[in-house]
Amino acid sequence: MKYILNLLYVCGLCLAVTAQDLSIVNIPQSLIKGADMIKRHETREILIKSPKVAVIRHTYAYTILNDRADDYAEFTAYYDKFRSITDIEGRLIDASGKELKRVKKKDISDKSGEDGMSISDDRYKSHSFYHKDYPYTVEYTAEYEMNGMFWLPGWVPQVSPKMAVQQSRMIVRTPANYNLRYKEYNYQGKVNITENSSGKTFEWSAEIMPTVELEELMPGWSRERTYVALAPSEFEIEGVSGTMNTWKEFGSFIYRLTQNRDAVPEAVSAKVKELVSGIDDPYKKIEILYNYLQGNTRYISIQLGIGGWQPIPAAKVAQSGYGDCKALTNYMSALLNEAGIKSKYVIINSGDDGLYTDVDFVSNQFDHAILCVPLKSDTVWLECTSNTLPAGYLGDHTYNRPALIIDESGGTMVRTPAYSKSENLQVRRIEAVLDETGTLKAMANTVYSGLQQDYLNDMVKTAPREDLLKMLRRRFDLPTYDVVDFNYKTVNGKIPVLEENMDLKVTAYAQISGKRIFIVPNILTKSGMKLIVDSTRRFDIELDYDYFDTDTVS
Repeated sequence: MKYILNLLYVCGLCLAVTAQDLSIVNIPQSLIKGADMIKRHETREILIKSPKVAVIRHTYAYTILNDRADDYAEFTAYYDKFRSITDIEGRLIDASGKELKRVKKKDISDKSGEDGMSISDDRYKSHSFYHKDYPYTVEYTAEYEMNGMFWLPGWVPQVSPKMAVQQSRMIVRTPANYNLRYKEYNYQGKVNITENSSGKTFEWSAEIMPTVELEELMPGWSRERTYVALAPSEFEIEGVSGTMNTWKEFGSFIYRLTQNRDAVPEAVSAKVKELVSGIDDPYKKIEILYNYLQGNTRYISIQLGIGGWQPIPAAKVAQSGYGDCKALTNYMSALLNEAGIKSKYVIINSGDDGLYTDVDFVSNQFDHAILCVPLKSDTVWLECTSNTLPAGYLGDHTYNRPALIIDESGGTMVRTPAYSKSENLQVRRIEAVLDETGTLKAMANTVYSGLQQDYLNDMVKTAPREDLLKMLRRRFDLPTYDVVDFNYKTVNGKIPVLEENMDLKVTAYAQISGKRIFIVPNILTKSGMKLIVDSTRRFDIELDYDYFDTDTVS
């Protein structure tokens, strides 16, 4: 094993290129068109020493062509209890290939990763040359040691569509008996695997990748880019070992982390029994206890050691009144348990990317926890971090995607509810009067439901009226208008509804030409999306979700 480690360092040193090699004259012209930056070279080396320990060495050089890519010129590396940074090197090179500066240790900042909304042991080191003479090149090398491998970094040669790539590669070295699992997405090459007495080596590479022109209504870039994902077959994190060859195995590990953390104080137990006393309908009990959770807790992210995956005990949440998604989900489960209702802990990938969790590649693809309550005739899903969602409704954060249900048998992959176009409605009625100067006065009544009401309903329930007015004054594609008055009415349910009433005054709405007046009947429901006529598309057309809009204008 010592031989392999030494080999890693030798290969790392071989990667260094002269500053002159990074002159812009060595960039192929085909890469410059449309680019904000060029990835000149990159090598990510991963040496897996055991199910617990890995060493990672990442070397890259970016040529920055304009100020839109300045953020990429700054080096940032996060570390925590499971990942330490052992070395950082860097240099600044001008357009001609002349080295201008090197990184000095005193210029590397070390800051807390907390953002004011979380309790975390994350920290990060960062460095910037603060250079603005374009084009210029930065080259950095960073070395990390991982102590716990629940997750392995993957390889994305082209991070942004405005980044062109000259050369990039990833090398992974493992012991001979280590089962490295990987999956390739949009990779045109073939992995090169070699074996010898010291172990196995896997290598992926890419060269000459021009920028990509994005298209309206295309799938997200994260699904169109080249990507190689890695996952361990066995791992250990803070003394707790596990395997993830199947979702059942993965779920068994999570189940162990959640056990014996559901006891609540006697006062809370008594409160639960008081709240549900005399109620037979299990859904009504769930609704009452969910409202109790929302009214007595608040969300705060907690990422301390293995606590990034293990919920804090329900008793502590009851005492403090706050918790992260894991803690609040576990606490809600404990409340239901006190009422005699069984529920199941669920881990899920939230946001847009979560819609495309790969169920065929068992790996740590999750960033969130929710609760599932199976009933005889239905299944109730609860988003326990929200203080505004009604019971049984997930919203666009976690709807219609794979999720891993955790129980004593391990993990089972299921899918969260989808919402149909008949549920995702925007029904708008406008009564308007147009005067001879082209000024329009309108009363607009709009009823939103399902996913179409998510963002606005959350604002209505949390933002002050002044912020709502500012939002409305920026919201519509009208020449000059003012919101004279407005109000909202919410109706909670399994599919929530929001009703909006507005009085508007729109100056210069109509164009007057002699005895003629020209109007656009579609006053408010306009879309800025346009497909290019008669163009050859590279990407599929994809809509985020089904919805139905209807407008009646008088």
